[in-house]
Amino acid sequence: WVYESGNMGAYNKGTTLVDETCKPLAEYVGRVVAHYTAGGHNDSCGHWHPSGLHYNWAFISFYNENEHQMGGPRYTRCWDQLRPLIEKISPGTVLEGPETVMATWAPSENSEDYLGYFIDPKNHADQRAPELLTFHWYAGNPGTIQEYNDAISAVDTNVDDHVKPLVAL
Repeated sequence: WVYESGNMGAYNKGTTLVDETCKPLAEYVGRVVAHYTAGGHNDSCGHWHPSGLHYNWAFISFYNENEHQMGGPRYTRCWDQLRPLIEKISPGTVLEGPETVMATWAPSENSEDYLGYFIDPKNHADQRAPELLTFHWYAGNPGTIQEYNDAISAVDTNVDDHVKPLVAL
């Protein structure tokens, strides 16, 4: 629904936002947050839909692992549309993101440094850096002691190779 695509059921199809301002996307996410944290939400026509739910969410994430290769400027533009809505709807909720695949966050010859762009406060409308981002990494499904030890060793390597440089940045 957000991305133009010939097959709406194909999750990884399409990379162009229907509206590059990200306002409709932010409004949609805002309605979801309000539904669960503010007792209900107004739909896009202004009709109230009560939920009775008042969950206290500490965090909410936005997108997952840059799966649609949004790039730093677009991801930041969408983030900047969403953060003030989340803060208004649920003041105690921190907008978290992006979710980072440790092996792919760094720029390469085929990608830009979207995280470097995103975490730089000067690139945000409110001049604030994100408070939190997460690292995702799949270590497999160890079945033996050796596979378990190898998985732990691989986590250590990924922390050294990917987490520490990003934290330094």
